[in-house]
Amino acid sequence: MRYRYLHVWYFGLLALMVLVLSGQGTAVAAPSAPLANDLRISQAYGGGGNSGAVYTHDFIEI
Repeated sequence: MRYRYLHVWYFGLLALMVLVLSGQGTAVAAPSAPLANDLRISQAYGGGGNSGAVYTHDFIEI
């Protein structure tokens, strides 16, 4: 009879772990950031600083 309770306890623990790890246990929505209409990124280059790169720095043109 003792082993039956252990199986029920293990199943409950497994179900709780699956629920938490799948992300279904979180019901809080992340707040959205307000939209900014006056800022635009026209170009971005992120390949600088690597060994053998043509350019040595990254840049973002706003």
